[in-house]
Amino acid sequence: MTCLLFTFLCYVAMTVYWQISARAAKETVYRQPALIRWLTRAAPIAGYVLVFVPYLSVGWFGQRFLPESFPIRLAGVALCTAGLAFAVWARRTIGANWSGAVTLKKDHELIQFGPYRIVRHPIYAGLLLAIVGTAAVLGEVRGIVAVVVTALGFANKIRAEERLMMQQFPSEYPPYRTRVKRLIPFIY
Repeated sequence: MTCLLFTFLCYVAMTVYWQISARAAKETVYRQPALIRWLTRAAPIAGYVLVFVPYLSVGWFGQRFLPESFPIRLAGVALCTAGLAFAVWARRTIGANWSGAVTLKKDHELIQFGPYRIVRHPIYAGLLLAIVGTAAVLGEVRGIVAVVVTALGFANKIRAEERLMMQQFPSEYPPYRTRVKRLIPFIY
């Protein structure tokens, strides 16, 4: 099995877990408008399409930025797997408060333990690490474009989530925000 196929299957397994666990989410009391929800999902989906659709390997998109090397691909698989595992850990930790969109749930809680002690947005941090690993496995320029597109999409969603958390938890969120970095421990 090729490394890229293995990473794809890891994403499929994570998506199946996501769909099954979404059934246990709490009732939603606030949700962003549908158009905004769609736009925030479009960037990460575009990133995944860029790395997994082989027909996009044309022109400068298909140029290699990494040499074809099994150790590099293996390192990419390790990054992808670690990122997806971190995202799943975060998803399990947030539990019934989770939503794929920027929402407030009934009796919403501010989770500050598990991976949420390490970064404020561990699902996005894990998914970004996974797409970086996938880009390394792919080794083509379209992988870099996928990372940038995905990161920009998550940046917009993070801003919206942070505004909502500041409104919902005005006394708890500011100290948490000061204490825990956004996506990269100790840095950002």
